[in-house]
Amino acid sequence: MKKKILIVCNSFFAYNKFIKEVEKYYLKNNFLVDVIIGSNQILKKKNKYYLKFPSSSIISYFLFLITPFKILKILNQNSYDIIIHNNRNASICSRLAVIFYKKKITSVYLARGMYFHDNQNFLTRSISYLIEIFLLISTTIVLSQTKEDLKKMSFFLKFFKVKFNYIGNGIDINKYKPCQINNKNTFSTTCRITKGKGLEILLSAFEKLVLIKKNVYLRIIGGPLTTQDKIYLKKIKKKYSKLFLSKNVQITGLTKKVNSYLNRSKFYIHPSFREGLSRSLLEAMSAGNIPIASNIRGSREVIKNNFNGFLYNTHDYEHLYQILNKLLDMSKTRLNSIKLKSITTIHKKYYQEKYLINQLKYIRSGD
Repeated sequence: MKKKILIVCNSFFAYNKFIKEVEKYYLKNNFLVDVIIGSNQILKKKNKYYLKFPSSSIISYFLFLITPFKILKILNQNSYDIIIHNNRNASICSRLAVIFYKKKITSVYLARGMYFHDNQNFLTRSISYLIEIFLLISTTIVLSQTKEDLKKMSFFLKFFKVKFNYIGNGIDINKYKPCQINNKNTFSTTCRITKGKGLEILLSAFEKLVLIKKNVYLRIIGGPLTTQDKIYLKKIKKKYSKLFLSKNVQITGLTKKVNSYLNRSKFYIHPSFREGLSRSLLEAMSAGNIPIASNIRGSREVIKNNFNGFLYNTHDYEHLYQILNKLLDMSKTRLNSIKLKSITTIHKKYYQEKYLINQLKYIRSGD
């Protein structure tokens, strides 16, 4: 008899970028799969449920009281063998629901980045850490994309007898192949245009770089998703108006042609203040872009500084500027060496098939 999985994620964006391929893989491996997706709609369509999840807005936090019981209702209406929790707010709601669920179920927390992270003050970090500990009571297995998070939680994982494994992340290396079309000094970054992605640090560094290096270009691959994002985009366009009016900076808007843009870049900058293990970074490295990343969890597990890429002090635009300037004067031989090591890192450790096989293997081990 086929086992049935319920996957929970917080948005259409998360579903399309992270969950869709996993869902196909589970179906291919003889599972039945339902998915809960965060949406302003509340309905069911085929094997998809659409529910409202809390957002970054404090006004929406009341949904932490309501949404878990809606998820519990879905659990009670179906006989799931496994539930997989994804993303911060969605996984809090679904793990709370499991606390009240009376039937046996394998509860898998897929931690793309645990609730505590690099960009928190002492208070918010402590609260996030306590939430992680509390929710272990409804968790069978934790699969983490970063070794660092597991290390910080290892005592409590063992105390609550929760199985845990490192699974990393994986991308389609056949889609993101090295193909350097453009020999110009082009930098790219791929992100949703929103707070917390480090765009102001990036733009401040690039603004300084343009003053001494005229033929340099920055391509921001992505765009705003929400009304708040659009307000933020207007803010940074106003703050860096001279830069945006020049031909040195381009914003593509939301696009499915990420690989095409990466193939026209030489360098990739990942300025985010917090991530788990960024797929965007892995995609860029696989495509042959030399990576420069903020020194946050995930990134520092993939990049060995001055070996297969570069790390700069998060929030320090001056340090980022110094690295960018240094790269433009670096020899072609040295750059090619770093590029090759970057590609090799992804192709050996972070390819999609390995990531999916490990994920399914550890999920089955929780039965």
